[in-house]
Amino acid sequence: DWSSDVCSSDLVSGDEYGVVSANGADGTLMWKFKTGGAVTAVRGFRDDVIVLSRDNFVYSLKLRNGGLRWKRRLLGRAAWNALWGQYLFVAVNDQQGASLVELTTGRLVGQLALDNGDTITVGPVVGGDALVLATGSSIDSFSVSGCGEKRNGP
Repeated sequence: DWSSDVCSSDLVSGDEYGVVSANGADGTLMWKFKTGGAVTAVRGFRDDVIVLSRDNFVYSLKLRNGGLRWKRRLLGRAAWNALWGQYLFVAVNDQQGASLVELTTGRLVGQLALDNGDTITVGPVVGGDALVLATGSSIDSFSVSGCGEKRNGP
């Protein structure tokens, strides 16, 4: 969800050496940031860059200059992730569940535990305020705004 004017002219990428870099539209290097492991995902959120790394951390960097806004240790290496409203949904390898990180502060605001050794089998899908997960035994939908009003009939 890029919303900055800076974003429209910049390309942010990460590499297997843990380097995240931003290049201007003309190809000039604007900034670099080094993580402790290979970069597995780079996502845009407002004026920030969300970076997942094989060092078991998720980083929030300021898009304008690459400065660290926050970082959060994960329970392992990220296997699945999705931006979900104001949150980052992230499931790690060998964990039977996932964590929900608030994107402006890096605070852990929730965890999802899966039943009976179940694991996520397909990357999460986000639509509106709903997140849909496919596991080995079910397909589940979650909402950040609650269940809403119960309705009878169509």
